[in-house]
Amino acid sequence: ITDLIHVIIRINITPSTKSEIIDLTQFLLDDCKLASKIKIHYAPVRAWNSDIKEVLSGFDYTQILKEIHQYVTQKGWQDSLAQQRPIKAILPCGSMQAMNCVIGPDGNIFRCEHNINDDKWRIGDIYNGFLRNNADMKYLLNPVYDKCATCKAFPICAGGCIADKIVNNNPPFWCDDYIDILRENIDFVAQNRECK
Repeated sequence: ITDLIHVIIRINITPSTKSEIIDLTQFLLDDCKLASKIKIHYAPVRAWNSDIKEVLSGFDYTQILKEIHQYVTQKGWQDSLAQQRPIKAILPCGSMQAMNCVIGPDGNIFRCEHNINDDKWRIGDIYNGFLRNNADMKYLLNPVYDKCATCKAFPICAGGCIADKIVNNNPPFWCDDYIDILRENIDFVAQNRECK
């Protein structure tokens, strides 16, 4: 299928799987001969519900990212990583755009994939369209945290995950570690640019 479409594989990382990430990368890019044919996006698992017990700290994720970057650079597989260069964000995600939505298996519409099957966050269905109810307005009209106004990373993160803020009442995820993650990604991109 890589001859027909662009393929991005997301690899979720937890404390118990972090030691397997390099082996999985080796398997995909070398053993399966997918180097330069796919892009890999590494992401930490987040605690979206009470069933998820093990999550990485921002520091741990940054250390794993450094190890991944060193490994793919050593192997010459830099072009197999999904875009790591930070880009300017007007909104933190598509959930704050009026026409963006996620459709659940029953046809109900939600603002965010983290809300699927939770009727409290249902904003319509595929038969009748958007309800523009209170749950919908919480996403569309969500204010930014005061501390974000002076943060130098705000133009990139745009205030962090809206669902985490609304549903879980959490401050922006890894706010204190985010700058280190950005620096690591920028260093990786800069190193790649020099190699070409």
